[in-house]
Formats: sequence, C-alpha cells, structure tokens
Amino acid sequence: MRSKKAVLNVVISLLFELVTIISAFLLPRLVLNSFGSATNGITQAVSQFIGYISLIAAGVGSVTVASLYRPIANKDIGKVSSIIKATEIFMRKVSRIFIGGLIVFAIVFPIFVIEEFDYFFSLSLVIILGIGIFGNYYFGITYRMVLNADQKQYIFKIVKIIVLIIHTTVAVILINLGATIHIVKLASSLIFLINPVFVYIYVRKVYKLDKFAKPDFTAIKQRWDAFAHQIANFVNNNTDLIILIIFTNSREVSVYSVYYLIFNGIRALVLSMITGTTSAFGNMFAKGEIKTVEKNLKLYEFLLHSISVIIYTSMAILITSFIDLYVKGVTDVNYHRPLFGYIISAIGFFMAVRIPYQAVTNAAGHFKQTRNGAIVEVILNITISLVLVIPLGMIGLAIGTLSATIFRTIQYGLYSSRNIVKRSTWIIIRRYFISILNVVSILIVCFLLPQKIVNNYYDWIINGLIITGVGVIITLIYSFIFYSQDLHNMKHFILRVLKR
Repeated sequence: MRSKKAVLNVVISLLFELVTIISAFLLPRLVLNSFGSATNGITQAVSQFIGYISLIAAGVGSVTVASLYRPIANKDIGKVSSIIKATEIFMRKVSRIFIGGLIVFAIVFPIFVIEEFDYFFSLSLVIILGIGIFGNYYFGITYRMVLNADQKQYIFKIVKIIVLIIHTTVAVILINLGATIHIVKLASSLIFLINPVFVYIYVRKVYKLDKFAKPDFTAIKQRWDAFAHQIANFVNNNTDLIILIIFTNSREVSVYSVYYLIFNGIRALVLSMITGTTSAFGNMFAKGEIKTVEKNLKLYEFLLHSISVIIYTSMAILITSFIDLYVKGVTDVNYHRPLFGYIISAIGFFMAVRIPYQAVTNAAGHFKQTRNGAIVEVILNITISLVLVIPLGMIGLAIGTLSATIFRTIQYGLYSSRNIVKRSTWIIIRRYFISILNVVSILIVCFLLPQKIVNNYYDWIINGLIITGVGVIITLIYSFIFYSQDLHNMKHFILRVLKR
C-alpha cells in the first residue's frame, strides 16, 4: 500500500509540475512583453518574498506531520484531532506574524524601488499578492498536513492542477485584454483560494475530525525549533533578492528571477520524483522498521545523486542558451549571464542530493538537534553575499548561496548518518566524491562534442537531447562501476512497484 501511494504521488506530482512549468514560463514572458523587465522584476521579487514568508508555516507543518504518522497508522482519529487542534491554535499565532511581516514589507519595500515605481503602485501590489498567499497557506495548510502524513499528497495536487489551469487561462485573457498588473494578480489571488477551501472540506469529511477535541501541544512540542528552521530558510532563500534590491535595481532582479524560473522549475521536477519521501520514512519510523529506513535511504541516495548529476549538469550547459531564446526581443537589460547559470546549477545539485538526509531527519523528528546548522547556513549566506555583492554583483550573491548550501548539505548528511541510521560517514564522503567526478566527466565530453549553434528552440532541443544522453550514459557507467548493488536494488524496486 505504501508503494502504491508513493507511485501515485510521483505520477500526480510530475503532472502538476509539468502544468506549473508551462504556466511559469508562459506568464512571465507575457508580463515581460506587456509590462517590461522592471515590472516583471518587482512582481517576481514581491511574489517570492511573500511566498517565503508564508513558508514559515511549513516548519510548523513538518512537526505536525511527524507527530501524525503514528496515530494515522493506528487510525487513532481522536489523537489526530487533538494534534490538528493544537496546530490550528499555533497557526493563529503564526498568521499574526505573517500579517505583521506583510504590513512591514508593504510599507518598507516601495522605498527601495521608488525611483522606478510610484509608492502606492508597489504598496498595493504587495497587499494584493499577500491576500492570495495568506489565504492559500493559512486557511488550508493545517488540514493539508493530514494528507501529507497519510501519503495522500496526490489529492490536493489534483485540485492544484485544475486551479492552476484556470489561473493561467484567466491571466492570459486579462493580459491580452490590456488589464493592469494589479487586476491580473488580484484575479490570481482570488482563484488560488479554491485550494484551501477544498482541502478543509475534504479532510473534515473524510477523516471525521473532532472540532471540539482537546489540543495536544505535547505532540508538537518542537514547533518553535521547526519554526527556527523555517525562519532560517526564509532568510536564506531571500538574502539574494533583498540584497539585490538594495544594491541594484528592478531590472537586475528581473534577470535573477528569469534564471530562477528555470532553477525552480527543475527543482520542482526533481522533488516531484520523490514526493512523499518524508511521509514514507515517517510511516517506517512509526512502525519501528529501522532496517527498512536504512535500506530505503540508500536507495534514495543513489536515485537522487544519479538524477541530480544528469539534470543539473545538463542545466549548467543549456540554461543560458535557453534564456537567450526566452527573452529574445527584450533589450532593456542583459540576460546573458552564463557564469551565474553555472553557479545556480551547482546550488540546485547540492540542494537536491541532501533531500534524502533531510527527509530522514524530519521524519525522525530531529528538529531541535539540527536547528543550529540552519542558523549557520544563514550566517554564511548573508556574510559572503554582503562581502561579494559590490565587486561581483549577482555572481557574488550566488557564491554566498552556494557556500551556505554546501555546508548545510554536508551537515544534514553527516548528522543523519551518525545519529539516525548509525553508519560510517565515509559513505557520504565517497558518494559526493564520485558524483563530482561524474559531473566533471560529463562536462569534458560535452565540451569536446560539436554542438549546433542555437538559433531557435529546435536547435536547443537537439543540443539538449545530446547533452542529456551523454549524461545518462556516463552516469550509468559510473553506476555499474561504483554502485552495481544499488543499481540492482533500484531495478528490482521498480519491477516490484510495476507488478503491483
């Protein structure tokens, strides 16, 4: 049953990410054409910043989900209701923090872009975007945690697919009709409210939660530790944007956001391939299946390293030529930044390969023990970024993020090996070393091969197929040499799932 849910989650997640990528590439291009790079930059900056404020709630959610694994596995609805009640109460406090942060941001942010945009233009844009994000996260996220813990992420992903299609269609129509950016974003905010309303009704009806249950705060006692994790993630993920806005302008933010459009799309695809990993590990911990945890961790490590090597090496080579095509005709700022593309590809790689270790750590509920690592990651990112932003611009910011990401990835890997699965840390070091050799081998071969000059998307696709094919072949060779047993286990896992 666990495997069936995992496969269903992966299939629906891949479909969702495909729809998301189409929407994500279509709408910014329309905004660039209709409103220019400056408007695209400010819109992307505000959306991302507010989005990350809302992700603070996800930290609390990870604690709640971890505490729900056992009662859901045991079908203890009374316990589930008590945990959800406690989470609802805590989320009210978090929502007040969100509203406070939104108000401060709405007042302060327009000051930094006053030379390019009217103060009220920026303030009202922040409020409009904030309404949608607040409703989407804080009205439905508590109940979404029940679906996460029960490995039913596919349910709200199906609704999100439908809502996203409606949102994209409405936005395209409004832009083509000449609507202002405020009208377009207000319509989007209202449409996205469908998600939380559906999740609330579905979970209440299917799980028959007791709305009068006594809150169990002991079950989420690590909520402030998880909250610290998310505050750190919020600061870490927004450091570049904030510093970029302070030291540069909206056009540079637009360049940054277009590159991160690719970055976020690729990252979402990678994540969709292992959707439900944390909840699957949580179910194993709840049933005391520690050996199964160790076995599956090794499988996920092999899968993530292999996928990440292929995808992010291909991304590093192909991203700049794709963006050149994507922004063709937009001449108000230079979007050709190949070095930036290489660095953010490296960031994506290290973020991806730490997913199995992060999943095991969160599933085991070790939030307090790993809190300091998140704080050090933030300090590294901010310090290095501030030192390098003036001499190197966006490249300096990317170096700061890469340095912090590498530290955090290694910290997660070492902690999970030493304290959860109890194995030698040499396994982690060896795996990273082999993956880096794999990446270097792919880069050397690809640069030695003749490539088509990219004049259109057809040329780009041909190059992409060749480069990705090289990546797959070389990664398979490395897998046969160094991970023959992992490759064998992965093959049997896939065959076992298909037979079911």
